[in-house]
Amino acid sequence: MGAPVSATEPASEPATAPLPDRALRLRLFYSLLLLTVGAVWASHRLQTVYAYELNATDPASGELQSRNLQYGSFGAYLAGPEPPAAPARHAVVLLGNSIYQGCQIAARMQRLANADGDGIEFVNFAQTGSGIHDYFAQMIKSLRFRPELLVVTFINLAFTPDFAGTKLPRFRTDADQMLFDPDVIRELPASFLHRELTFADATDSFVASLFPFKRLDLIVRLDVDIWLYWRCHDLGIDPVILRVLFPLPTFNRTQDWLGRPIAHPVGNADAQPYPDLQAIVTEFLGVCRAHDIPVLFLRQESSETVHPDVVPELRRICAAFARVQVEDLQPLFRPEGYVDQVHPAEPERDAYAKRHYEVIRRAYRALATPAKTGAGK
Repeated sequence: MGAPVSATEPASEPATAPLPDRALRLRLFYSLLLLTVGAVWASHRLQTVYAYELNATDPASGELQSRNLQYGSFGAYLAGPEPPAAPARHAVVLLGNSIYQGCQIAARMQRLANADGDGIEFVNFAQTGSGIHDYFAQMIKSLRFRPELLVVTFINLAFTPDFAGTKLPRFRTDADQMLFDPDVIRELPASFLHRELTFADATDSFVASLFPFKRLDLIVRLDVDIWLYWRCHDLGIDPVILRVLFPLPTFNRTQDWLGRPIAHPVGNADAQPYPDLQAIVTEFLGVCRAHDIPVLFLRQESSETVHPDVVPELRRICAAFARVQVEDLQPLFRPEGYVDQVHPAEPERDAYAKRHYEVIRRAYRALATPAKTGAGK
């Protein structure tokens, strides 16, 4: 017989399920953490490795055409490290649109500057389709080059959402995707963020800064897509399946509106500037003033007929700031010299670049400090 059970001894409790193994949970947690950190690191690394040069040195002469920038979907994010100290070079940052990015205007101006021997070096941050909101983020990205003059080239379309009867997005390039990059977010006024971003927009931008594979541009994505296709082919997997499960990000939104067929001249007569134009230009110039950077707003030659003309309002706003100029080259427009009433034809480009260079050089001498230009010597 078994031992008697004491009346005071508690009855045995039913068996319970064993607790999950703590060591296994920790191992799983750290594995997932390592994978996440690795994916983020790989995303930044991939963006850097796949960067490509938009503005290169002339291979024949070795002459500097304009600062070599590493370009992704919006090139400023991939700009190379801070340039080495070079006392003979004076950085002039160019913000602009497709004319400065794709018509070799910056390279032509650099050759003129090289011939003059002033030591001016153009740092070309121009991106196709840019408007004033894009300029803001691009300007902050350019601060690493310590510009002695910031040149903002524009047509009226940069300051209005109205385009051939449609409404343009405020950010017309992927510049909004870098608003939460550390160097940008610390310079952006809170008022700008509150006014321009919804919660969804802010979340999207933050994710892009954390995981920049999201913002790789067309050339890079094609390389990745080709690689993905052949790996899937080798494994006997239909690539369409992976593209559905892991879709590549949408391309630069400029393509959504830039390719629309329109009747020239560009724009529409009843287009209105942004209602908060004064606020955004004031914030833009406030950041420039905080970094002691003079600014030249330079309207390009084109046939656009956006009314009312933004130049008088821009001049009024800029009058409150020292070392800021607004110049207008619109009166020099000649229709026969332009392939689409906006972009200069090849025979016109040298003269176009010379006009712009001369205006920029005069502004540089007038606005930059004597210690930088040597004008006080």
